[in-house]
Formats: sequence, structure tokens, C-alpha cells
Amino acid sequence: EIDRAVRELTEQGRAIYELDEQALRRLQPDLIVTQALCAVCAVSYDDVRAVAERLDPRPEVLALDPHTVGEVLGDVRTLAQATDAKDAGVELVQDAARRIDRVRLAVRAADPVGVAALEWLDPVFTAGHWTPQLIEYAGGFDLLGRPGEPSEQRSWDEVRAARPEVVVVMPC
Repeated sequence: EIDRAVRELTEQGRAIYELDEQALRRLQPDLIVTQALCAVCAVSYDDVRAVAERLDPRPEVLALDPHTVGEVLGDVRTLAQATDAKDAGVELVQDAARRIDRVRLAVRAADPVGVAALEWLDPVFTAGHWTPQLIEYAGGFDLLGRPGEPSEQRSWDEVRAARPEVVVVMPC
């Protein structure tokens, strides 16, 4: 039902979400952070920008659009810069890199595990973007997702045919 409702709205060119413009006026933000990666996951960037342009004072709008782990970490740096927290951002990125390295070292001698990462179940969507990289870092290989590419709609027959040893279900 969710998928059908979302598809109907998007096919009609209607928004799935709406911003509470009055609340934003009261809050008077100087920065609004949004994402441009997926119109189904959040308010559209164009809608955020349009509302921001009507606010006084006009806030900066920062839209993040990462496709890889490197880009996610780069966006942490971007956000840290935009919030005058550059040192904290550098520290967070370094900590994340150390954690990734620890995981990669812990599984380096293990046999790779075939994984199907599913972001949605009806219809089936396989994870893309940075998720296949995370699976690789953890000692697996993503059987259906492609690193740096958008999530894709698949069929249950395709999931079965891939014969994953592990299925990670993480509904968006």
C-alpha cells in the first residue's frame, strides 16, 4: 500500500512530504540540511529550497547526495564546515575510518559471504549506494546491489536465484 501511494503521488507530480513553513519561520534557522539522494526518503530538495527562499532571514540550504562511503565521510566534513565544527568533523571521520579498518582486519582471513541487502520488500528493492561497500568491509559481497549506484527494484525470483547466505532486511 505504501509503494502504491508513493507511486501515485510521484506520478501526479505531487509531494510525498511537506514542510511546516510556519514552524520554520518561528525557528529562524540559519542552516537547513536536506538530502537530494532520494525523493521518496525525504522532502524534495526543490521544496526545501523554495521554502527557504521565502524565509526571512533566508537560511543556507545544504543538500547532501552521497553515493559511496567516501562521499558519506566527505559530507560529514561538509556539514562540519557549514556548522563551524571542522575539528569535530575531522575527528568523526577519523574515528569512522578507524572503525572500518578494525572491521576489515577482523574479517580479512574469513571466506567472503554472499549477501542480499534489501531496502524494501513489496516490491523488493536491493540496496545500492554505499551499502555494498559496507558489506564488503564486513567480509561479504553484495550479490544484487551495485556500489555507488541507486537502489534497484528486483523480483523475489532474482533474490532466490542469487542464493544469498545472508539476507539483511533494512526497510527504508
